[in-house]
Amino acid sequence: MGLLQFDGYYASDIQAYAAAAGVAKVPLQKVLIDGYDGTPTTGPDSGNIEVSLDIEMAMSMAPGLSQIIVFEGAPMAFKTTS
Repeated sequence: MGLLQFDGYYASDIQAYAAAAGVAKVPLQKVLIDGYDGTPTTGPDSGNIEVSLDIEMAMSMAPGLSQIIVFEGAPMAFKTTS
């Protein structure tokens, strides 16, 4: 399975989820795109939690996955103008 994400994730979050939920660990392959270094953002606008949730839900909904490929691009800053 491939996932396109616009932030990084902490591998320890995925491992903790797999252990707590009793699901099989699925190998993750990280593919960095457009010069992004893969460092998860932190703070109130962080997207790394959503990235982790997407990976964890894929693991839960498709227990036979042989691999999850996570394509990671730089977080996008959306601003509204008034």
